[in-house]
Amino acid sequence: MRLLCETFAETARSKNISLTFSPFREQIIICADESSITKVLTNLLHNAVKYAETTIRIEAESDGKNAVLRFSNDGPIIPRSRRKEIFKPFVQFSEDNGSYSQSFGVGLTLARAVAERHGGSLTLDDGAQTCFILSIPLGEDISIPAPEKTEDDSVPVEGASSLPTVLVVEDNIDLQDYLKRKLQNEFNVLAASSAEAAMKIIVGGDVDLVISDVALGGTSGIELCRRITANFENSHIVVIMLSAISSVNVKLEAMESGASLYIEKPFDLEYLISSIKILLDKRNLMRSSFIGDVHPDVGSFSLPGSDENFLKKLDGIIMSNLSDAGFSMEMLADAMSLSRSTLIRKMKGLLGLTPSDYIRLKRLSVAANLLRNNTTRISEVCYTVGFNTPSYFAKCFKEHYGMLPGEYMREQKNELK
Repeated sequence: MRLLCETFAETARSKNISLTFSPFREQIIICADESSITKVLTNLLHNAVKYAETTIRIEAESDGKNAVLRFSNDGPIIPRSRRKEIFKPFVQFSEDNGSYSQSFGVGLTLARAVAERHGGSLTLDDGAQTCFILSIPLGEDISIPAPEKTEDDSVPVEGASSLPTVLVVEDNIDLQDYLKRKLQNEFNVLAASSAEAAMKIIVGGDVDLVISDVALGGTSGIELCRRITANFENSHIVVIMLSAISSVNVKLEAMESGASLYIEKPFDLEYLISSIKILLDKRNLMRSSFIGDVHPDVGSFSLPGSDENFLKKLDGIIMSNLSDAGFSMEMLADAMSLSRSTLIRKMKGLLGLTPSDYIRLKRLSVAANLLRNNTTRISEVCYTVGFNTPSYFAKCFKEHYGMLPGEYMREQKNELK
């Protein structure tokens, strides 16, 4: 504790804040996970330095059963009406007259969880100053439950393959674990602690969206975003940047690197989840348009230039070869000057379909458009869109539209009356 206080003392002095530490009067022994407890102490010291005006006091004592640490500062008082909420994630509040505001991410939430995992507690004193009280039981034989395991090479939850896949890139393992737990009910969640680990996951799997911190150790989150969006095979992946950095220049750099959204920490979890859903819904809207429209408006979806050009070229080649029943995925890949694997990866990323499935659906979409006009015989439509036999055409049409071509024609005709 003394070493941590000395580490923060220099920062406190630079802000003209006095930081004093009153150590335990005698040697005490606790059974604790050193790394986790250090993170708790660091978080409490960081908040004290952040919000203190002139004074920080750290007092250590033993009550016979627990080691007790008090972290007091003379900064703005947290309103009594909000003190019960302070341990909830991403709490923000301000004085009624707007003279100050305070915000907390998940640090206090996780700090309390660590304290409780050790059989202790973390509370906010009800006194006149802001004072957090950390209590950890004394003793050498206390059982500490192991924290949830977090690995870079995470895999989606089994049986949840239909959910979008979100990759969380965060080198703060506690925050990474928190985001995984909160997102996993609605998304397949993968995790990485560095840009390098993230790229391995992206190259090896189908990722729909990346949430990355800006200030990663090693390669930055912005550089990671640039690598994702500049690579043709990955440029369809949506990127959200998270950061405590509020600099306009950093925000601009992130957006210029290809990020779809920049969210400042601390942030509202519901806002993050809603943002993910909105961005993925836009992608789904584009997919529906390409499946249902004969000539989709590619430019209306705000795609990266390489993706927009890819889709325009893709649709142009397919439409030019639509009547060729032998036109295959291999022929499409050759015409696009891409390898078969790259074509599959790119089409699945952008459209959620394999090349063969998309070619078939495009044939059916054009067929439905011709049948709506009611000027062409069904057998002629069948061959025009590249089906070998009317029976196979009818089978595929019914599977997709829920009715036979003749029924579809009659329904469309009745709607026009």
